[in-house]
Amino acid sequence: MFIRGIKFVLALALFAIIGWIQIKPAKVIIKVFKTKYPRAKFAVWQQLDNYTWKVSFVLRRQDYIALFDVNGNWLETKTYVAFVSLATNTKELFQTKYKLEELQKVLFIKKIDKTVYKFQMDSGKNPYKLLFDTSNNVIKNIAS
Repeated sequence: MFIRGIKFVLALALFAIIGWIQIKPAKVIIKVFKTKYPRAKFAVWQQLDNYTWKVSFVLRRQDYIALFDVNGNWLETKTYVAFVSLATNTKELFQTKYKLEELQKVLFIKKIDKTVYKFQMDSGKNPYKLLFDTSNNVIKNIAS
């Protein structure tokens, strides 16, 4: 328990230093982020381009990435999910059409207008990605 406490304090110190050093977005973006994710911890900001900010954070012991535009509008949030935690019908549909051993990881992506699962696949010679909507429709097959 003592070592766990020390690790926690060191992690807090490390993120405090990172927070002090990193370039942060405009206050409006941070305010929207804190409103949308009030319990988020360890937020690390990165400017992707002139119009988009990315924030990596931890929420309920899970890593997330969210994107915001320069006006503070939320664009999307994504997190990795375990295949076993997917709905039974999603897993069954996936396994009837694709090989489970080719699955590298699954991302849950929530956007303003849709929610999708991105299955990152690797057949050994041709990596590819599949996008499933929440109704289990394959909406896109993307070659990597």
